[in-house]
Amino acid sequence: MQNKNKQKNKDRSIFEIVGKRERDIRQTIVNAEAMKDFGDVFGKKILIVDDDQAFTDFVVHSLKSFGLFEVKSASDAGWGIKKFIDEVPDLLIIDIFLPQTDGLKLAKAMLALYEREFPILFVSANKSFGREIEESGFAAKYKFLAKPINKELLKEYVTELLR
Repeated sequence: MQNKNKQKNKDRSIFEIVGKRERDIRQTIVNAEAMKDFGDVFGKKILIVDDDQAFTDFVVHSLKSFGLFEVKSASDAGWGIKKFIDEVPDLLIIDIFLPQTDGLKLAKAMLALYEREFPILFVSANKSFGREIEESGFAAKYKFLAKPINKELLKEYVTELLR
């Protein structure tokens, strides 16, 4: 009986190893496909600043599910600036309406910290805000996406901004 249990455990561990290797191989294939189409944006760092935790979770999960980006988030402007300085992201996703300040002012403050341009994806439930950004004379490379957002459109905008 004891030998049968040892054999079962040995068989189980072999299947676990094979299963893990199979998952690793599948992930390698997914990464190779991503590199073929998105190699120029692979591994880029993205910082999301939004006080809506459900929205932030959706965006983080969506971006990570593409297997392309390193994603960090902050729930307010103060944490956003700290993470911006610590991480120096390649792209910012900023909610227009934040508790301490508006997203446009936050973006301008972040851009003033470095001598290089950071592309920004502004998001808001207010669909008309895209026009307001344009009218404000905001000079950085940006796009606007109204909430609720579509996962594929998010990928398209993020990829376009990073290229």
